[in-house]
Amino acid sequence: MDANQLLMLLQLTDSAFPTGGFVHSLGIESFVQYFGNKQVKKADDNRLNDALISVIENSASFNLPLIKSAYITVSSFVQLHRRPNSDNTIERSCKDKLISLRQTNIDKEFQQVDLIKTYDLTDELVHMDKLCEAMSTSHTVRRASSRQGKAFREVSLMLYPDMDLAILSALKDLPHCHYPVIYGAVLAGLSLDLDTTLTSFTFGINRSLITTLVKLDVVGTLEGQRTQLQLQETIPNIVERNKRKVLTDACVKFPLVDILQNLQDTFFTKMFYS
Repeated sequence: MDANQLLMLLQLTDSAFPTGGFVHSLGIESFVQYFGNKQVKKADDNRLNDALISVIENSASFNLPLIKSAYITVSSFVQLHRRPNSDNTIERSCKDKLISLRQTNIDKEFQQVDLIKTYDLTDELVHMDKLCEAMSTSHTVRRASSRQGKAFREVSLMLYPDMDLAILSALKDLPHCHYPVIYGAVLAGLSLDLDTTLTSFTFGINRSLITTLVKLDVVGTLEGQRTQLQLQETIPNIVERNKRKVLTDACVKFPLVDILQNLQDTFFTKMFYS
C-alpha cells in the first residue's frame, strides 16, 4: 500500500466521514437498556464484553462475505476492462482476457467468482443487494444498513468521480444500497486490497461500539480506548475466519443481541436510531 492509498483509507475509516454511523448503536443501546446501565458497568459482570464480541462476530460473519463478493466482482470487472498499454497494443478479445486472468491467478479467492458474469456488473451487485435485504432478519439492522450504504455511496460518488463509469453507474442502480455491498464495491474501485477492505470494515464496527458506550456513559473516554484496543486484538482472527466464506455463507452466529436490537423502536427514550 503506497502513501496515497494509506491516506485514502484513513479518510474512509475516519469517524468524521459522513456515513451516519454515529446514529447507529449496533444493538448496544438495546442491550444496555434491557440489562440496565448500572448492571453492565459492574467490573465482575462479563455480559458487556460478551455482547461486544457478539456484535463484532455477527457483523463479520454476516457482512464480510457480502463485502468480499462485491469486492471480487468489481475487481474482476476492473481487471477485464483495464485500458490498453501505451504501446497501442490491440485490445484482446473477451475470451483471451478471461484465460489470461485465470492464468494470472491474482488471488485464489477470485476463483469462486464466475468471471463471465462480471461483465454484467450492475446485475451482479443488484443481486447481492437484494440478497442482503432478504437475509437481514432484523428490520432495525436492515434499515441501518440501507441508510449507511446510501450515505457512503453519495459521498463516494462526490469524492471519486474518476472511478470507472461502469462502477459508478452500478452503484446508482442498487435498489436498497446496503452498506456491505457499497463498501466492498467502492474500495475495490479504489484499488485497495481485499484484506485491507475486510479489516477496515471490522475496525469501523469496533470503533462504533466504543463510541456508543461512551455516549451512553457506560465507559469513559480512556476506558473506552482501552476496551477498543482489547477488541482490536480479536479482529485479525475474526477476519481470517470469515474471509474464506462465500456469499451464501453469510449468517448471524449470536442471536441475542440481534433479537434485542429489534426492541429499539419500542423504547420511549433513546439516543440512537438503531
